[in-house]
Amino acid sequence: MATWQSPGTSRIRTRRMSRSPRRDKSVLLFLACVTLFFCANAATLPRLSQILTQGKQGQSAVWQISAVVMIAEAVMIGVAAGSGHAADRWGRKPLFLVAFGSLAIRNAMTVVSHNQYYLIGLHAFDGLAAATFGVLLTLISADLARGTGRFNFLRASAQSATALGGFTSDTLFGYIAKTLGFNASFWGLASVVVMGGVLYQRAMPETRPTEPAHSSEQLQSEKQRRRRA
Repeated sequence: MATWQSPGTSRIRTRRMSRSPRRDKSVLLFLACVTLFFCANAATLPRLSQILTQGKQGQSAVWQISAVVMIAEAVMIGVAAGSGHAADRWGRKPLFLVAFGSLAIRNAMTVVSHNQYYLIGLHAFDGLAAATFGVLLTLISADLARGTGRFNFLRASAQSATALGGFTSDTLFGYIAKTLGFNASFWGLASVVVMGGVLYQRAMPETRPTEPAHSSEQLQSEKQRRRRA
């Protein structure tokens, strides 16, 4: 016996069936990688500041800390300007792995020397990692939310993941630095970012759209061709 279904019920059922389990899995993997990235990044600047101010009278280390921040910001500006175009050309995954790799290098190389000039120059890797990660965070969120109308929700979830990673990072590796020393803390930070990079490489698919978006010039030329036809 046939049963009547309202149009609203049919639309809801179709919407539920259109959800991709693979996309849901990719969202969870992406949020896990974001958490690991910030877990490996948030504690680095506070620990670096402690190293630079160790054995000094507070005010004497102000210029070193300022230089660390300025170098990272200068690199971020240059890298962020071209990251979006590079992500559309090469894909999201290679550039996201560059962010993980840059952070791993910065954390691991910190144990080589605690010379102030060496540490200041080394922080340029932080600018590279942060700029690439910041641009890709928005792009990948948009890719995963395409067609669902949930971009804002996914972006907010990613921000929550960064907060969780930051809280865990400063709490855990601050304790490790206090009990085992700064080098042990930075080795731990490098290990976490390597874990995040391996997880992203092995489990996360490429999210770049298979069909590139049409530019405004292409759309205009297409309209003119149709009018002539």
